[in-house]
Amino acid sequence: MTLGFGIVCNTAAVMVRLAAPHKGHPLKLSQELSVSAKCLGDVVVHGHSTATNLRDTLERTTMKEFKTSALSLLALGYQASAQLASLCPTTGVCYRLNIPQSTASSGTGDIFFQITAPSSYEWVALGQGQGMSQANMFLVYTAANGNNVTLSPRTATGYAPPQLNSDTKVELLDGSGVSNGIMTANVKCSNCNSWNGGTMDFTGGSGNWIYAYHSSNGPKNSDDTSAQIGIHSGQATFTWDFANAKGGSSVNPLVNVAATTPANGNSGVTGVTTTDQGSRRKKLIAHGVLASLAFVILFPSGAIAIRLASFPGILWLHAGFQVFAYVVYIIGFGLGISMACESSLISHHHAIIGIILFVSIFFMPALGWIHHVMFKKVGSRTIWSHAHIWLGRSTIALGIINGGLGLRLANGRGNSSKGGRIAYGVVAGLMSAAWIGAMVLGEMRRKKGAAAAETRSKAMEERRESDRSDEHISN
Repeated sequence: MTLGFGIVCNTAAVMVRLAAPHKGHPLKLSQELSVSAKCLGDVVVHGHSTATNLRDTLERTTMKEFKTSALSLLALGYQASAQLASLCPTTGVCYRLNIPQSTASSGTGDIFFQITAPSSYEWVALGQGQGMSQANMFLVYTAANGNNVTLSPRTATGYAPPQLNSDTKVELLDGSGVSNGIMTANVKCSNCNSWNGGTMDFTGGSGNWIYAYHSSNGPKNSDDTSAQIGIHSGQATFTWDFANAKGGSSVNPLVNVAATTPANGNSGVTGVTTTDQGSRRKKLIAHGVLASLAFVILFPSGAIAIRLASFPGILWLHAGFQVFAYVVYIIGFGLGISMACESSLISHHHAIIGIILFVSIFFMPALGWIHHVMFKKVGSRTIWSHAHIWLGRSTIALGIINGGLGLRLANGRGNSSKGGRIAYGVVAGLMSAAWIGAMVLGEMRRKKGAAAAETRSKAMEERRESDRSDEHISN
């Protein structure tokens, strides 16, 4: 029995010694841990020799060792109380959040978050907000030496690539760097409750966040916080439940957190809306092709036909051609609106013009029918004729221009090629020239025809007058 108690107490003393990395002054028996003192009492009861062995062991333990051990225990206690909300959307990519209790109570102060991704990625980012525009973003990529990481706080006031935001108070903490093929950024942000473009209430129950990453192009390896970046290959918006992130003091709770978690290892995350980049690119191409086909090829062709062709049924050919073009545009328009909503681009001028075009063309068939009926009735153009003609011309011109604006928007987000932009410009230029030429030639023909008709009408009227005069004389 005495031997058994001696082993337990010696083991406790050795554990204290192993926990401390430094040496110092001897620790006196009067300064023992209370648990060790109790253990010693039990040993005294069962044997004097074991007690002597324990005393000798504890005296070799230093005061500095004891303090270090106590601090280690406190740190372990803090890490146990500091909660981390996490989101791991794909293998190797993880985001974690901690809101210290003081910040959760006051709404202001420090927050901590961790961003990890494979070091082969060009960049990875976490952001506050409902979409890219006006978001408070934090980009991370490998530093120039390949062993550290660069933290780049950014924001986007429009829909171009995000720019450096020097107003953000952020700091890279211990544990950041590149290790075993994973880049890790442990970040403290001191003013993330408010930024130029939005706010976040850390006393509340949840907040809107976004994430993005670019998995191709290889490591960035740059110390420049304003470095240019490629378009993301994955992105999403989501809601973080702050109840899973609140707790702990304002010290780094991330230093001992594992840098990797399996995909979908999430806690406190709801409403994740992801966009597959391959699928999105297909939608983007389909939108561009269909909208361009409608406004650069089909609508102008139908307008050219009604001006230059002259055969029975040309009116119905014109009407059918334009309705078909409208159906093509409706499909392209739907794809465009879907992507605009996903990327918070619905207020961009390209999307706004697209909506105006959609509404304008809706009224064209009705105006065309009224124009036809009134023309047959009075034999000349009416206000309905001018409404149909000029609304159609304005719509075609605006549609061609909006196609160029769409290519410019896509280029700013890394989604268009130089060859594609050149091809659009050449085809749109040729069709515009043909369309305008047809309008001019058609108006010339119409005026010439109207003049000829007026001459014939006058001649017929003069002939009738002459016949009436001859009849009067003969009578």
